Amino acid sequence: MWQFFKMVMANVVGFFVAHFLFLVFVVALLFIGAGVFVSHNKPVATLEKNTILHLKLNHPIKEQGSRDPLENLDWLPFIEQREIGLNVILDAIEQAAEDEHVRAILLDLSELHMGAATLESVRDALIAFQDSEKPIFAYSNHYSQAAYYLASVADHILLNKEGGVEFKGLSLTQAFLKGTLDKLNIEPQIIRHGKYKSAVEPLIQEKMSEENRQQLKQLLDSDWHYLLEQISQSRNIEQSVLQNLAAELKINHAQDALEFKLVDQLVYRDELMAIIQKELHMADAHALHQVSLNQYLRLGMTHADKTEAAHHIAIVYAEGEIVDASREKRNVIEGEDLASTLRDIREDKDIHAVVLRINSPGGSALASEVIWREVDLLKQKKPVVVSMGDYAASGGYYIASPAQVIVAQPTTLTGSIGVFGVMFNGGDFLQNKLGVSTDTVKTSPFADIGSFHRRLQPEEYAFIHRQIEKVYDTFIGHVAAGRRITKEQVDAIGQGRVWSGVDAKRVGLVDKLGGIDTAVESAANLAQIDHFDLVEYPEEKGLLQGIIDEMGAESHVRALKKIPGASALFQDLKFIESLNTQSKIQTRLYPTIGIQ
Repeated sequence: MWQFFKMVMANVVGFFVAHFLFLVFVVALLFIGAGVFVSHNKPVATLEKNTILHLKLNHPIKEQGSRDPLENLDWLPFIEQREIGLNVILDAIEQAAEDEHVRAILLDLSELHMGAATLESVRDALIAFQDSEKPIFAYSNHYSQAAYYLASVADHILLNKEGGVEFKGLSLTQAFLKGTLDKLNIEPQIIRHGKYKSAVEPLIQEKMSEENRQQLKQLLDSDWHYLLEQISQSRNIEQSVLQNLAAELKINHAQDALEFKLVDQLVYRDELMAIIQKELHMADAHALHQVSLNQYLRLGMTHADKTEAAHHIAIVYAEGEIVDASREKRNVIEGEDLASTLRDIREDKDIHAVVLRINSPGGSALASEVIWREVDLLKQKKPVVVSMGDYAASGGYYIASPAQVIVAQPTTLTGSIGVFGVMFNGGDFLQNKLGVSTDTVKTSPFADIGSFHRRLQPEEYAFIHRQIEKVYDTFIGHVAAGRRITKEQVDAIGQGRVWSGVDAKRVGLVDKLGGIDTAVESAANLAQIDHFDLVEYPEEKGLLQGIIDEMGAESHVRALKKIPGASALFQDLKFIESLNTQSKIQTRLYPTIGIQ
């Protein structure tokens, strides 16, 4: 008994000591951070003249990032590098254009992590930056296709002498899990509406259906044509020449990229500053000063001189899978949470218009309906404009449909107006692979509908099918009302089919092409206001909450995703797990769709 008592007491004391030390550690960090913050906000802590804003976009980019300088410090070694916010990047580029200390932007593109529409938003901001008549330099040891598309806007594209430019066209690959499920004796039971609704295909097929292949080919063709068109304009190279370079794999080496005018110079990194100095007509390269995005934020440059206006436009970020509820709050859209935010904004008299920024492949049909209702109510009191990111498809389009104006990037993936349900029959898996048998007691014949241990009976399948049809009818009804067309017209472009932003505009699912700035301008016009401040939702978390969230996150999951080749598998498994834990009726895309 005494040993047991000592063990319990040791655990109790250890618990309190550990938490006390953690609290002391966090407080110390906050004092250190406050010191850094204060030191960087003293009058002497300003940018040097002849500064180069060095944009190294080598971390994942999310929609909303913190503008708090403390959030971007690098002195927290136990915290994984925070994702960069697209909003912060766009603001920094805009501010740099007006900043007399900033002479140029240097794009460091040896590594790039962003989706197609996010890429387009950054590229648009760089094009706007050029109105300041300040040059943009791009450098990389090797340009991926996405990196080169971003670099193509630069005034000077520089490449390592032994590097290269990937220029081969677009492709899209899907992984199919049918063989895996067959080996495990797990049977997916699929009920869906939409011949193009391909989210469930990886569970039941070994290759793409013809309908899916057709829609994905059209999507890639649309994006590829747009990319060639933009590169052609920026580099003054005929589109037919660019197409030939890709089709015949003519860019084998750095010298090929120079010969075909994809790049301007071949240089080593150590020669870079001397070249920039020469282009800026400066006598001494050492007089140039580089600042990173984080350093630029720490010096308080973004939003430094803005004054509070009488009118406000809210930007509400909806990023991630749409779910009914989630223990992990990061990178998901909880139906009730977002609905509550929209409800508060509806009653806020200081907010005159709303931009709903959506970057979501969809998810739960019920959660989508909960959000749709609040967007529809909000629209009746103040203008609502949707800005679409990389994805705004299926459930993502569902919640966008009530808006007065929908804005998408040309490469946004949207549409996918369709519904499906999945029930897994793992009876054979339990029996044959694990030796587990089951027995059930129930008060009515279908009380255990959807149970993992057995197949659906015909009556149960028909029951779920009626639900699917009802949700689809509601879905196309919402879209028809929002887009002011008939349900038959929506059905013709629905059926689960995905569209690029360009094609979505052509078929009437989108009103304008552009980024979040275009959406804000539309919202201001609808609200008939000229001067306004932007307020962002959800509100930024403080440094302490960020530390707690990071330390409480599933570190083993983050580690798994870093294993080469494991990321796609992780998404496949998360997709199946979410189907089993969220609402059974889904409006979503398969998560691994992406353009490489």
